Amino acid sequence: ANNKALPSGAIRINLKGTSVGNGLVAPEIQYQYYKDMVVSTNGHKPAVGNLTHAAMQAATPACIAAIKACQAVAASCLVAIEVCQAVAA
Repeated sequence: ANNKALPSGAIRINLKGTSVGNGLVAPEIQYQYYKDMVVSTNGHKPAVGNLTHAAMQAATPACIAAIKACQAVAASCLVAIEVCQAVAA
């Protein structure tokens, strides 16, 4: 529909779809909510049990701190990946 109203000289792109890669666009924000999303109350059973949820919740502050460090010093990004794996269990 948008291609019908293109200005003169514009390039028409025959787009069939889009994708978002891994979807991790704001890890400092996204990782804060993983623990909540896995036990959401939208009518589905929780994806993890209470013990795993508690572990994810406990790991979140260290993960966020590691992400902030990674954003400041690239050499610390491997640490952030390791620390945040506990959150994304």
